[in-house]
Amino acid sequence: MVCKTATRLTNASGSSSAARWARRLQLPPAPSGAGDSYEDIYVLRSERKERITQSSWCTKERAGFAPLSGPSLLEDRFNFWSVETRVADGRVANTHAANLGEVRGCLGGTENPAVFNFYLESSLSGLAISGKGALANQPEKNMYVSRCTVPLKVASDAYVGGLLVTSSMTTNEATFGLQTNPPGYTQVSIATIRLWRKH
Repeated sequence: MVCKTATRLTNASGSSSAARWARRLQLPPAPSGAGDSYEDIYVLRSERKERITQSSWCTKERAGFAPLSGPSLLEDRFNFWSVETRVADGRVANTHAANLGEVRGCLGGTENPAVFNFYLESSLSGLAISGKGALANQPEKNMYVSRCTVPLKVASDAYVGGLLVTSSMTTNEATFGLQTNPPGYTQVSIATIRLWRKH
């Protein structure tokens, strides 16, 4: 049996990452009732569609950082896909169940060649989200492995903020799309997004 986990999931329990951000955002105590929830949780897969090297959209004013070198930041465009997981053990059974819409991101280098500034804008269930964080690259044979953490703003008074965390990899010979080379991997990212509600 499989269940779709990229439609919204809710969970009243926290994690160490969520707790740290909760303290920064001054979130209220967790709900006492088992059926209550103050957060929406999404598990998604991203697909890079396009990279724009001379972007007029990725401005310093929008992204919050300037290019380390060159005239402009890189702009990446992604699709967000829902995923399906097995109820019995949580293993992902389908990494592209339904296309949920577009993500636009800006990348800029830092003094550390393995770390990039990252800004994104997207929409989930009709909620506009945006945020600025960091992406760390680790080159491996025939691929890049990276992780990204982005505190999120939500364009709704019902939320106090959120957090996106990704586990990513890209094969050197297949930067775009769902298929990797060598085959058998999932690119670009598996992302977890947590959005915290006011109450």
